[in-house]
Amino acid sequence: MNYVLSIDQGTSCTKALVFDDEGQIHARGFAPVACTTPRTGFVEQDANALYESVLKAVRECLSGFKGELAGVGISNQRETVVLWNAQGEPIVPAVSWQCQRSLSICDHLKRDGLAPLIAQKTGLLIDPYFSGTKLIWLNENDERVRAAIAQGNAYFGTVDS
Repeated sequence: MNYVLSIDQGTSCTKALVFDDEGQIHARGFAPVACTTPRTGFVEQDANALYESVLKAVRECLSGFKGELAGVGISNQRETVVLWNAQGEPIVPAVSWQCQRSLSICDHLKRDGLAPLIAQKTGLLIDPYFSGTKLIWLNENDERVRAAIAQGNAYFGTVDS
């Protein structure tokens, strides 16, 4: 029998399941994750808490499991963004896919007529859901991010990275 560990790192929790090749569940784990809303339209998460929730859910899932895993599948928030330094420490809280802080940047890009070019290059509409405008906003509005980028000590990715 083949087993696959499935990790679903979502907005409110991380779930881990072990499935067999017939789709039957053999083990499960769960860990909640908190969101904060420091201002209207802002949604953030502690990047370390996201990571720890994955470890906790997987640890709980595998604690009694006796089989051998053939693979791992990961599903995640996709557009929640994290910035970290060379030591792997978050520079600022993760910006959730739900966050609307970059709405004015999106409006500016549209007013400048960049919507067709962005759609052609990316296949995406201009929307604060997507990670690029979140990074622009952080660079323009957070001195910690701006300084880390200027020093070459900023790395950017979504939750899966």
